[in-house]
Amino acid sequence: MSAASVRFTPFLERLLSGPVDEVVIVCHSMGSRIVTRSLGELARRNAKLHALKKVAFAAADINVEELNVQWPYLRQLPAVQWAFYESSGDLALRLSKFVHHFRRVGESDGGVYLADGSDTIDASSTTNILRTLGHSYIVSSPSLAADIGDWVTQDLPPAIRGLQRMTQGVSVYWRIP
Repeated sequence: MSAASVRFTPFLERLLSGPVDEVVIVCHSMGSRIVTRSLGELARRNAKLHALKKVAFAAADINVEELNVQWPYLRQLPAVQWAFYESSGDLALRLSKFVHHFRRVGESDGGVYLADGSDTIDASSTTNILRTLGHSYIVSSPSLAADIGDWVTQDLPPAIRGLQRMTQGVSVYWRIP
């Protein structure tokens, strides 16, 4: 684990096992690495994280291989809903892929990342490559903010939120129109 994850994990455990009713984590970019590693470690320890309800990854700058290793542990966390917001117009993630030599979870160029038990949302229509290299769509797109808001506050599934149903092979994912 990275130094950041080592420091973040105890904080996250206290937060998620404390008197709070519900915690939703929205992680962006490289923050996805810290959240994934910390939650994976807590899952391996069978920590009681009753407050964790939802985790959204937006423009996740994490290696697909690393998330695949962590995913079985993350899925052990009871009653947690997962969402991945990805884009083919995220130049920052393309550059990260070039530097790290691995595909990034948040980059949908060439296909979306799909994980069992999660929702994948292609947010390519919300990205603007001229604005922050297309990487900050989570804060600059009203339609994406509305989608996350509907999921978090009303627990609406993607089909009810007005997303387009798409397929990749036999798997289903969603696209913001």
